[in-house]
Amino acid sequence: MGELSALSKLPQLLLRQAFAHKSSLLSIVVRGITVLAGFAIAFIIGARLGPEALGAYALITQTAMFLSIVAVGGLDLSIVRHFPVDRRKGLYSVSSVVTMFAICLLLCGIIGMVVFVVGPTYLAQFEEVDVSSFYLTILCLILLSRAFTRTTSAFLRSQRRYVFSQIVEGLLIPLPILAMIVFGMIATVREILLATALSGIAALLVGVASSLRLTTARKDAPTTAMSALFIAAMPLWGVAIIKNFSDWYSLSVVGSQLSVADAGLFRVAWQITSALPIITVGIYGVFSPQIGTSVAQDEPTEVARLARTATRLSIILAVPAILLLAASSPFLLGLIGPEFQGAQTALFVLLAGQAVYVATGPSGIVLAIMGKQSVNLNIALAAFVLLLFAIPIGATHYGLTGVAMAIAIVTALQNLGTYIAVRKLLGIQVWSGSYDGSVNRKRMIE
Repeated sequence: MGELSALSKLPQLLLRQAFAHKSSLLSIVVRGITVLAGFAIAFIIGARLGPEALGAYALITQTAMFLSIVAVGGLDLSIVRHFPVDRRKGLYSVSSVVTMFAICLLLCGIIGMVVFVVGPTYLAQFEEVDVSSFYLTILCLILLSRAFTRTTSAFLRSQRRYVFSQIVEGLLIPLPILAMIVFGMIATVREILLATALSGIAALLVGVASSLRLTTARKDAPTTAMSALFIAAMPLWGVAIIKNFSDWYSLSVVGSQLSVADAGLFRVAWQITSALPIITVGIYGVFSPQIGTSVAQDEPTEVARLARTATRLSIILAVPAILLLAASSPFLLGLIGPEFQGAQTALFVLLAGQAVYVATGPSGIVLAIMGKQSVNLNIALAAFVLLLFAIPIGATHYGLTGVAMAIAIVTALQNLGTYIAVRKLLGIQVWSGSYDGSVNRKRMIE
């Protein structure tokens, strides 16, 4: 009878847990729709135009996204840390937010000028990619839009607009593109790239307008010093660049050493695997501001508890997703076309690497928010050096599978490094949620 009674209460317990973590679950739903829309775009391009067309599209968009990380990569966590919601102080000064946007625009402009100088040389190594001012302009527009949607999304998260921040950063770009493809408004790679740029600019405007609505022109409004914001962002910048380097670098190496068609195959494998960060990024995006607030209030025990909750939620939701993707991947690849079956082994390897990432929890985020950015950076630099050599070697000897192995192994080592650093330097166990105060007797942020 006791067991039956416990089972009868299970639905109520699940509903209570779902309500308690509704922001995380809604964020996951938004991320899921975003990734599904991105996969649908890749699916249609691959099925209708072939792997070469998909490879060309991927090389342009992935390069733009990587350059957006170069522009503003460290700002997201720094913004969350320096613009925390404080009901007693009220809304932040509009001048701080506008200044932040102006600096971002300047950084994007500088990188854009570099693109027009060196871009033709970079694109010339890919036989099927057209080198023209049109493609360089599209690349720069996608760079600008991605940089601003990333920045505005971080500010919206800091103001606890969790779900809407995910919509701005992810959903507003792929959905219009997918709709235009489905309704026959765009068909060629050139048209799809143009739609990507225009959708990104529209998302940029929505993000900026939404952020400014959460500011005030009052003279006594709280401000954030840009010097402090960018100083805190500098180590995070390196981590963000290195973290996203492998996506761009691996695609570029595959496209240049193997072929643009192979880049298309690798893009599909990566696109399917990216379903897993839906869960982790969605959850961590909700928990990082809460961790930031606990750090500001000098509550390490609460930080440990939040890290444990984020880790357990990720594992519970991600493990079934990994198994489902592994089981369904032959069917998914076959749907696009028989030539895409060549990405099967690479896909399995990338899924294994994602499993390690999920298991180590938000260790990198905890390190960054608790003032250990330099540790994060050192671990990321070591991973960067390894990837720099491992990816070309893997491509030369084992093709797509070798590239996937290089990424999975190095990423796993990097995540294990951050997990150990959180335990050794901060006394926090992200799995158990325990805190050992003897490890760190000083304030959490010195």
